[in-house]
Amino acid sequence: MDLTVGERLEISFEGNTYISQVQDVYDDGRYIISVPISRGYTVFIPLGERLKVRFFRPNGIYEFEAVLDSREKKENVEGLAIRKSGSIIRIQRRAYYRFQTVMDIKYKKNDDEDYRYGIIKDISGGGMRVVVDTALEPDDIIDILLPLGKDELNLKGKVIRSNKLDNGIELGICFINIDKWDREKIIKFIFENQRKRITKG
Repeated sequence: MDLTVGERLEISFEGNTYISQVQDVYDDGRYIISVPISRGYTVFIPLGERLKVRFFRPNGIYEFEAVLDSREKKENVEGLAIRKSGSIIRIQRRAYYRFQTVMDIKYKKNDDEDYRYGIIKDISGGGMRVVVDTALEPDDIIDILLPLGKDELNLKGKVIRSNKLDNGIELGICFINIDKWDREKIIKFIFENQRKRITKG
């Protein structure tokens, strides 16, 4: 597995994370990446600094450690030459990567007639975290209407945990008996939106 020119990256060091992009790939194994920018200013990274580099693929999120090897300039564009210092590892399986978002959702208990509204705080291929205004207990089964772009998925979920908040009740929900195509739609939605966030920086 290798990085490609134009690929978006997350670069982490000293507890901070920045957005970067692959500018070039050298034959000696080094990658030239764009200088990260934060609040309109370029981020200074000392030579020899150890970095964590994260990138996204359809089957998961990957990460490797790298060292800032040198500063490069090509056609008046500054870049950073980094060299891998560790193996590439997958840090998240795509089905269980939790995507933080704010989305409306409709839900109801099996024996209720009317749907109620809630707010999704994060979602994965396996479940979601939701804030609602009605008390639900662990092991309760609910019907869910989940809007994903032009689609609306009809799902079933099981309440795993319930915590009271000042503005409602937070539920941890896992999907049950979910069709694999519905799961794929959720996963596709998550990764498309994650890439959009990285592109926007």
